[in-house]
Amino acid sequence: AALLTSWRWGGGGGGLGAELLGAKTVDWLPCYACSEVCPYPAGHGMRGGFEDALSESGPSLLLAVRLRDGCRRVAEWLGPVPGLTPSHEHASSHGRDPTGGFRGRHPAGPSGCSVVASRDVRAGLVQLACLFEGGELAWPESATGEGATLPIDTSVGVLEGLREDAANPRRITTVAVVKPEARQQLHKILKYVRRGNLAIRHLRMLAPPKGEWEGMCGAGGGACVAMLLEREDAVATWAGLCGPEDPAVAKKHSELSIRAIFGASQQHNAVHASPSLAAAQREGALLFPPQGSPTRGGGPPPRPGR
Repeated sequence: AALLTSWRWGGGGGGLGAELLGAKTVDWLPCYACSEVCPYPAGHGMRGGFEDALSESGPSLLLAVRLRDGCRRVAEWLGPVPGLTPSHEHASSHGRDPTGGFRGRHPAGPSGCSVVASRDVRAGLVQLACLFEGGELAWPESATGEGATLPIDTSVGVLEGLREDAANPRRITTVAVVKPEARQQLHKILKYVRRGNLAIRHLRMLAPPKGEWEGMCGAGGGACVAMLLEREDAVATWAGLCGPEDPAVAKKHSELSIRAIFGASQQHNAVHASPSLAAAQREGALLFPPQGSPTRGGGPPPRPGR
């Protein structure tokens, strides 16, 4: 229960925001699957005992999840693998919670390692094929439609779609607005943009009339900065960098996010992030109309390539 609660986005914004593609319990795992998911390298003294525990000490809960930058984020959230020295840790473990993460708070089994996760995308695809039948995986509603932040072709099977997405990730755009109360911190907020590997396709200054575009530009009026950002999962990436909309919640659950650091209140929370792909498309058309179209808000029209 603690695992499932933590992996959901949840009302407080403190979870990982994972999409659940499938879940099941198994009484035991076959040897090839134990070898595939074991976090201990060949020759490590705990590898044999861990594989034996997986194959003999069921039941085990298997979860298939999808989220942006998933392998790194899950590794950080889980914390170190008990018994592994830093030299054995995979690169995705950099930045893990030094207090022990989920594994440190919920140890289990002879090794104390209660949860294992895919080391990288390739390993994840292999493990999905090993551990789940095609009919046991399904696209969630959040993978498509109005609420999608990680859009994907859901007309194909889950494994086929994930393989295609890993091989040819789709670049999309999202809208980011630095609100008036945080405009003086623009240079610091741009560091978050670079950290997220987001390309700035357009940038413009806005001074919307009071009462217009309040959800994006703030309720008090004043000049703000709007950007159109692009990368493979731009909507989810920028939303994750911003953190929960309420800065008080952000300070508890995402203390390094933009809103935790620069936000003053839920009304004055420093930045706007498109909540879904559909919203990003609507907001992009509103704030960055094609050249020659009338613009509102007192700012110059965007210039291509900015």
